[in-house]
Amino acid sequence: MKKILIFPSGTKNNEYLNRMGEIFRKAGYDTVTLSLKEVLRSIRSGQKFAYLNWIENQTRQRGLVGLGLIFGMLCLLKILGYKIIWVQHNKVSHNVSGRYARGLNAFSMYIIKRFSDYIVCHGKRFSKLSGANYLPHPTYKESLIECRDIDSLRSGFQHYYLMFGRMQPYKKIEEFLLSCSNCNLIIAGKFDSQYLKYVESVISSSEANVKVINRFISDEEVEGLVKLSSGVVVTNDGASSVVSGVVYHILSLGGTVFTSSKTLYNEMAPLRNFYLIDSWDKINIKDRASDTNEDLFYLNSDVKIITAFEKMVSEI
Repeated sequence: MKKILIFPSGTKNNEYLNRMGEIFRKAGYDTVTLSLKEVLRSIRSGQKFAYLNWIENQTRQRGLVGLGLIFGMLCLLKILGYKIIWVQHNKVSHNVSGRYARGLNAFSMYIIKRFSDYIVCHGKRFSKLSGANYLPHPTYKESLIECRDIDSLRSGFQHYYLMFGRMQPYKKIEEFLLSCSNCNLIIAGKFDSQYLKYVESVISSSEANVKVINRFISDEEVEGLVKLSSGVVVTNDGASSVVSGVVYHILSLGGTVFTSSKTLYNEMAPLRNFYLIDSWDKINIKDRASDTNEDLFYLNSDVKIITAFEKMVSEI
């Protein structure tokens, strides 16, 4: 059987990795987490691939040591005959600041590109500009699930905006809080600890009514919150991101998404119920989200991803 080693390991908190693993298995691939043990054990496999995500983040976390780890991993994979597929999720790793750190991160991406047999990107426009190969993003829902009772999460809000996902500084939640007065907002997702303290300090001086749910949110809870929301707010400014998986997820649930980032909007539009606004205080309240977004299903589907992936590996 054809084998794909996926980096990093998938968890219940990473919908992207879970979905890609599911799609690869549908296509007939044996999928396992990339580790030294699995790399060595799979030496005699026929067709074998390494599907690498966010490997460049090693420089953000470990500096030069991280760069050495990246180089060592890539060399080992090449020596053992693996075909390397790198997914460029971002223009630069999130939350990297300072000239040295950004330069090291950019250099790691250069090294990864040189070693990769194929470079994948989930942004169609960015793929054309960068020379990467486009693969549709997988974090949409092809079938909806039964919503659970989310009254306890709503805090009595009849109308509210929603933010969900992993909460990190690059999302700039504080800009929305400082711009919108007298609105109801639910922020649902796990925070980085230091960023949570900062956001809580902004909330204390904001005129918005905010509920923070600082934990992993299940698919059932997400769907319930989206269905009853006035819209989902994507505060990421697009400076480091190529696309936002949250946008695809929400639109496939029939939700409405607002962004103030021209970069993200231009990359992902046109999609029904995806709106670009000049500033956060110009959002229009909506009573409920719309029906399932058929336009998104036309653009993205498991079959399209499998077809594009099979075409890609046949050309390596």
